[in-house]
Amino acid sequence: MKKEDLNTEKAEKRYINGIQIYTDKIEIKNILIFLLSVSSVVYVLFFVVLLSGCQSEDKKVDSSEKIKAEHEKEIVRLKDLLKEDPTRWKERHKLGVAYMTMGKNEEAAQEFLEVMSIKPDDIDNLQSLGMAYYKVGKKHRAHFYWRSALEIEPENKFIWDMLKMIEKEKGTGDVSMDIEKWAKHYKEGQKFYKEKEYEKAAKEFELAVKYNSTDSRTYFSIGAVYRAIDKIDEAISAWQNALKFKPDDLMVMKLISLAKEKKERDAAMLKAKEAVEKNPNDWKAHSSLASLYISDKHGRFIDEAETEYKETIRLNSQDTNAYRQLAEISFYKGQYKDGIGYLERAAKYLSKEDVIYKKINNIKLYLKLHQKGREVWNKEGIKKYDEMVFVDRFYIDKYEVTNAQYKKFLDGNLNLPLPPHWKKGVYDEGKDNYPVVNVDWYMAAMYCKSISKRLPTKEEWDKAARGNEGFEYPWGKIFKSELLNSDEAGFERLTPAGSFEAGKSPYGIYDMAGNVKEWTDSEYEKKVGEAELPFHGGSYKILRGGSFRSNAEEVKVANIKYSPPTYRDIDVGFRCAKSKQ
Repeated sequence: MKKEDLNTEKAEKRYINGIQIYTDKIEIKNILIFLLSVSSVVYVLFFVVLLSGCQSEDKKVDSSEKIKAEHEKEIVRLKDLLKEDPTRWKERHKLGVAYMTMGKNEEAAQEFLEVMSIKPDDIDNLQSLGMAYYKVGKKHRAHFYWRSALEIEPENKFIWDMLKMIEKEKGTGDVSMDIEKWAKHYKEGQKFYKEKEYEKAAKEFELAVKYNSTDSRTYFSIGAVYRAIDKIDEAISAWQNALKFKPDDLMVMKLISLAKEKKERDAAMLKAKEAVEKNPNDWKAHSSLASLYISDKHGRFIDEAETEYKETIRLNSQDTNAYRQLAEISFYKGQYKDGIGYLERAAKYLSKEDVIYKKINNIKLYLKLHQKGREVWNKEGIKKYDEMVFVDRFYIDKYEVTNAQYKKFLDGNLNLPLPPHWKKGVYDEGKDNYPVVNVDWYMAAMYCKSISKRLPTKEEWDKAARGNEGFEYPWGKIFKSELLNSDEAGFERLTPAGSFEAGKSPYGIYDMAGNVKEWTDSEYEKKVGEAELPFHGGSYKILRGGSFRSNAEEVKVANIKYSPPTYRDIDVGFRCAKSKQ
């Protein structure tokens, strides 16, 4: 065996949390570094295994079997705890560590990934996850998570040693890099970036790369800084350098693509502005400029787009596209009456068969539901939506969990993430009693637990939705678009919780079909002959009920969807349940 292969083999026999250490060559330096960086639970495991390695050959077999039995017992105990409360991330990390001690590294990786969804910045977990992947031969993933750990602790020598080893195995990288100097400049760059002192941040990151010229994340950071100050060419160049050392980085590829699109869009926008300045009475020039403004995916130029479309219809009152776009801008801003007005003005120039007439009727109906929802909220407030209904042997929420209820939960847990679509940390004005969305399974489970409830099982949800009759829909066997918020309703958006009185289930529960898909506590079990589910690091959770995006078939009570517990979307919400005492 080659010397390099022997070194690799020995390195692979060392777990990052000290789970297994071979005592023929123990480097005291690495042990001390490890002890300073891991949690107390790992200390115990470390010394148990270390001491077991020092016993005589006669006792090793018995000791090994005893330790194995103890770990199996601990795994069962931890699984039981997590079944009661899946959000206990410390216990989940312990479960991953226990799996690693037994060599079950795939199972360990799954547990560590689930910890990440709750505590993405936990240094011990990132180290453990990297080693789990390293042990199963997925070194590119190990590299990614260890490098993520360095974002938190840039001077972590142990992780650097592991990264150096991977680079050496690949035959790339400068293994003589100056870690201390790199870490110093990288941390300064991070600090300046957070303070939005981008020029200073760029300088520090550029200095950092001199001491570690093969680190893709440093180049990534340089690109981010230049993108922030609109130096698009420099950003693209830095990200292309990042790809040299991590060619499979899809995020960087996407950023380069978006930067190039922005560059092209900026050039087109400049040209369109020049056309407007040259011919200010040319309605087509204003319309072209407006379309470029509105194409911005982040809505940063929405006001500019509105101004240009208004100028378009001033110059050409029969441009129906401008009216449609102004209507969508108005709906985006919550100005529904203005939006309907624009659609009605466009309809004057269109045939009676045009879909715009249906759109007008749908939005008018939506506006009535919205106004009714405001009246209910103003009269009864948040307490109305706390009501539960007794179903057989359990209770279930009468309404989907609302924005206001979820905001109250977050106000008491300031360290938890907000739904990503909430602007400036709050939901849209006037939508207190709309269902909360963009919430993953873990956050939904944490909310329910915080008020001494839980997510319903798929069987409980099914019972609450269809009753004893076994209906296809909550109200009966025939689909009726006027009884729910589905794709057929044409609203294209959420409605206040409890808007469809005649669409209730036999138990009087609202929105069991349409509006939002709802998380359940149940895991999806793959059917015989079904293709393997994409690996994501854990089980798939079942969603029920369909949403405003779903069609008549998809909102049937029997329909089952499933997603990773980290999944979230603008049509995914939940309601809670509670066992009968």
